[in-house]
Amino acid sequence: MKENLKLNVGKDGSILNSLADALIIIGRDMQTLWANRTITDAYGNIEEMYKKKCYKFFYGLDEPCTDRKSVV
Repeated sequence: MKENLKLNVGKDGSILNSLADALIIIGRDMQTLWANRTITDAYGNIEEMYKKKCYKFFYGLDEPCTDRKSVV
């Protein structure tokens, strides 16, 4: 699934990467599936971002955030 998402996003990657706003797609398992250039430029270490859970990479937490309003 991760590969399919990257391929689908890849078709529009130039548009999504040109956004000044940060855009990140996170799976239900809290793994980063895709991030636009604004995110990758700001956080740098892209390999670590894809290896770690989002709450660990972005916030240094060992457990998911308790207020996850964006999770559907």
